[in-house]
Amino acid sequence: MVRSGGRKERQGGILLSQALLERYAPVVHFHPLERYFPCSLDWLLSHCCLRHTRSCLRILQPSQRDLLTHWQAYHPGGSTPYLDIAASGYGGHPESAPLYVTVQEWDDCYEATYLMLYAYQGPQTAHWHWSRYPYDCLIRDFGRHQGDLEWVSLTFDKASLQPREIGLQAHGKVRAVPWSSCPRTQDHPLVRVALHGHACALQGEADRVVHRRLGGLLSICDLYSDGGKVWRPPLRLLGLNEQGEPISQEVWAKFQGRIGRPLDNHFRRLTRLDGEPVGLLPRILGRLIRLAEVRGWLPRFIRQAEGTPALGDPGRWFNHGQKRSGNPLRQCPY
Repeated sequence: MVRSGGRKERQGGILLSQALLERYAPVVHFHPLERYFPCSLDWLLSHCCLRHTRSCLRILQPSQRDLLTHWQAYHPGGSTPYLDIAASGYGGHPESAPLYVTVQEWDDCYEATYLMLYAYQGPQTAHWHWSRYPYDCLIRDFGRHQGDLEWVSLTFDKASLQPREIGLQAHGKVRAVPWSSCPRTQDHPLVRVALHGHACALQGEADRVVHRRLGGLLSICDLYSDGGKVWRPPLRLLGLNEQGEPISQEVWAKFQGRIGRPLDNHFRRLTRLDGEPVGLLPRILGRLIRLAEVRGWLPRFIRQAEGTPALGDPGRWFNHGQKRSGNPLRQCPY
């Protein structure tokens, strides 16, 4: 691993240079209608309150040291720390946001993971089929949650340090693409981010990726488009060593709580992407689903969205430097 200034640091047998990590860092393209952009953790904390479930702890605008003090996921009284994010922070601050980067060693490769931190994931994007002219739309107050960690990873051959595959994370799943098929400018992968949901894809791939069809009327999908903000952020190292301690000034890597408080999701109405109203049939469908929600017919996991697990959550592995076995791009740190 490396620290800023180009000095090399050996950790868990890994030896990668800052220049190498910067050389292959992705260039990120956002949808033209995107409203919720990345931010740094420090910027996010300035719009947060650190709280505990089942306790009266309340720290307004906490520091990373406060997160280190309250890092444990569970406390004797059953209390869990979480960041309550103010709506004023939802838009993010890409001008000061870095790409957080961490490196792991696997049996036959190194893996560099580039992480993007968001304060908020916006309403669910969808596609309305039942129309003479099908169109993309938004399901207001549905699919949203506070806190969002998305990432792109690259695997490097141990002998040549040349990239082999790029891993694209979307909704808890990883898709691996050979490096030879990856669009890039110079050596930087060209990555597109889905509107509101922030799933990652490569430039030149499909503009609409359908995940679930609701009958023949509506499809839940990710929407991608060129022409929006282009983001070329600086890199910032983070992670934990083999003793579980932070390896850089980004000590929030140890925090095991939640980034964001739980939000209630509601299927209240459909609109077009620009907020304009939709036709009569979509409005009727929305009211029927709203009725099912009011009567309690929709399961709880649909109606409530938890804040995203922080980097130190025991279920994640990408912030630890020790050697691991298996294929990194066939696993997901959730």
